[in-house]
Amino acid sequence: MRASEVLLKTINFIRNVPSFCDLPQEDQVLLVQQCWAPLFVLGLAQERVDFELKEISSPSLLKKILLNQSLAANEELESFPHGASLAEVQKLKHFLKKFWNLDTCAKEYAYLKGIILFNPGKQGTCNAHIRHIL
Repeated sequence: MRASEVLLKTINFIRNVPSFCDLPQEDQVLLVQQCWAPLFVLGLAQERVDFELKEISSPSLLKKILLNQSLAANEELESFPHGASLAEVQKLKHFLKKFWNLDTCAKEYAYLKGIILFNPGKQGTCNAHIRHIL
C-alpha cells in the first residue's frame, strides 16, 4: 500500500515540475518511461518505506492475466517468482538504509529527482527542448 502511495507522489512531483510540463507530450512520456524506476526508489528512500520479504508459492493466474505475461515471461518468472532475485531485493534494502543515514532533506530530494528526470544522458527524446532546459 505504501509503495503505491510513493508511486503516486512521484507522478505528482513530475507533473508539478514546470519545465517538464513545457515539454512535448512525447518527450514527457519518454522521460517517465526511462526514469520512473530510479525516481520510485528515491521516493521509497524519502518516505522511509521499509519492507519485509515474504515467500509466496507462485504468481496467481489473475496476476499473470493482469500483467499480460506470455509463456516465456512465465518461465523466466519461475526462476525469480517475485520478479527480482533475493540478492537484488537485499541490495535495494541496503541502498535504502545507506540513504536514510545521509539524513537528506526534502529540498535535496527534489534536486535529486530533477537530476534523474532531466538526465542529459537519456536517449531518444524527440526534441532538443530538454537540452535547452539544461
